[in-house]
Amino acid sequence: MIENNARVSFVRPRAAAVVLLAAVTAAGCRPDKPSAQPPVFSAPATPTTAASSPVPSSPSPTAETRSPPPTASASVPAVGVPNRAAIRRVLARTVEAPDPSTHFVLDRRPVTTSDRQGGTLTAVVGQRYPTADGMGQLVFFWHGTRFLGWDAVTETDAVRGLTGGPGYFRITYPHYAPQDAECCPSLPPAAVRYTWEDSGRLVASGTRPQHGADIRVKLLR
Repeated sequence: MIENNARVSFVRPRAAAVVLLAAVTAAGCRPDKPSAQPPVFSAPATPTTAASSPVPSSPSPTAETRSPPPTASASVPAVGVPNRAAIRRVLARTVEAPDPSTHFVLDRRPVTTSDRQGGTLTAVVGQRYPTADGMGQLVFFWHGTRFLGWDAVTETDAVRGLTGGPGYFRITYPHYAPQDAECCPSLPPAAVRYTWEDSGRLVASGTRPQHGADIRVKLLR
């Protein structure tokens, strides 16, 4: 999703993996379920926010690529940094598709870095609310003050870490083996790098691992 009428579109590069939003269900032990989603997804366009889309990605040794990679078109120059109120508005408008009474809240401080083109990139971890088990998270991305979209169109159990550097973010996710219980991922955390390209695209190095049911999210108008 992109604000101020900026648009992101995607193509399917052959050696790339898209960044989409991955989702996870509520409490309890759940079996692994393969995901057919790509990695960063977009929300429906509104009068002030255009639809953002998944970020193209290339295969990663730490996260299996599950879907073809979309590409985002170059965007207009970034201006400013989203303030807390603007961030909270986007998180509040992001809900679970099956249960629009839910929404997302800030889980930790936003991370802002340079896009290496005179602008900024911001990433925020959002936590599903209400939640009984602390599970159900998304990563939200902005270029300047324009909302780009999420790391997937479905929730993930949790985001283990979020760091940034000039032109990129590095996000780590819990990684479950098929027999793992919800509480106890046994595999090393999977890392996905999201890089802002000179052409105006945020590209993921791979797809985050998916565990449990796919709970899709949407952006309310």
